[in-house]
Amino acid sequence: MAALLPVVLSSCGGATKLDEVSPDILAVEQNGETLAVKAQQSLVSDALALTQLGNLVGEIAEGIQADLPGADKDAKQLMLQISYETVDRLGNEGSIDAGTITFPMTDLRAANTDNLIGTMWLGLASNVAVSAGSDPLINHCADADNFAIDHVFCSKVAAALE
Repeated sequence: MAALLPVVLSSCGGATKLDEVSPDILAVEQNGETLAVKAQQSLVSDALALTQLGNLVGEIAEGIQADLPGADKDAKQLMLQISYETVDRLGNEGSIDAGTITFPMTDLRAANTDNLIGTMWLGLASNVAVSAGSDPLINHCADADNFAIDHVFCSKVAAALE
């Protein structure tokens, strides 16, 4: 078993706990059958926002598959609460809630992390709830080409807007 440990840790970037798989993760909590992860990302552009978000889901999935502490085996779903860093017109830093995306843990445990990249991870979402800072999600999905590529996720974004 000791020989396997370095391989498992290296696949998660050296993380020893789920909240260490990405610097974007602020908190990890187990709430019954829900694994709640709060994360905050820099908003470079709407185009990159969803790729960054998808990559974050992939990093979390790798941590879950590696059974890192914090990745409760009894959890049935991952609830990812995302916010974006902001800077107001006076240069003051803050954040804005961008919504919550829910994923079935069975899919995250079974996903082939070598073949899913970027926004492909978002297609595993079972539910999307939008909030005031959801513009990057909404704008991405409003583009016909993006909608065609990410139709499963974008359909859930569209449903959340109804």
